[in-house]
Amino acid sequence: MDKPMVSVITSLYNYERYISYCIESVRAQTFHDWEMIVVDDASPDNSYQVALKAAEGEPRITIIRQDVNKGVSEARNRALDMAKGRFVAFLDADDAWAPEKLEKQIAFMLEKDAPISFTAYALIDDNNVISESRVDVVDCLDYKAYLKNTLIGNSTAMIDSSKTGPVHYSGLRSREDTQMWIRLLRAGHKAYGLDEYLTLYRTDHQSLTSNRAKAALQVWQLYFRIEKLGLFNSVYYFSFYAFNAIRKRIKAPGYK
Repeated sequence: MDKPMVSVITSLYNYERYISYCIESVRAQTFHDWEMIVVDDASPDNSYQVALKAAEGEPRITIIRQDVNKGVSEARNRALDMAKGRFVAFLDADDAWAPEKLEKQIAFMLEKDAPISFTAYALIDDNNVISESRVDVVDCLDYKAYLKNTLIGNSTAMIDSSKTGPVHYSGLRSREDTQMWIRLLRAGHKAYGLDEYLTLYRTDHQSLTSNRAKAALQVWQLYFRIEKLGLFNSVYYFSFYAFNAIRKRIKAPGYK
């Protein structure tokens, strides 16, 4: 069975503590036909130097540093412009993958003929200790289902660009991934869930309450001001989003 190349897209900013762990999880993949493009968005810390060290001796990894900070969307877009793979996977610089993540997810997508897929994930703390908390997935999401439950974790997601066409982020500095999934699903694509814990999602123990309130406000603004769903539809879908977000956080207390 043909298994084309995967391009792994990582935006890096101020994650010198985590980027080595992230890169090592890609180097450890059981699937070997991949490239990883890391774009450091002018980090003021040592993220770029640490990333270069972690990538030493691995020609499949490209590390780029931007001269000025342009935001996560622009950093990812620069990497996407360089990507050569038919499949594109996203991995945030503070997250990591299980070794069989790419192998299992590509096989899943080929079997399902899926344009988009996402996996379940486990939470991991600042010391790389994997929590008992887990976030499961559903079998399939279309546009309306995703508005009710923004269940696609960015670091779990993969697209088949032969089906979706080239993808880019809009330039938003927050909820940029949510908007991209909305745009792809609105175009008629469906996202299929692989219910295996193949991604390690970094928890944030700082200002959890304020982060959650901020995240909710960002989703509301995305629905109402950017996607222009109208007041009734925005309230309708946001109510489901809020309910599902609370449910996820009850099941996985460290979930952001």
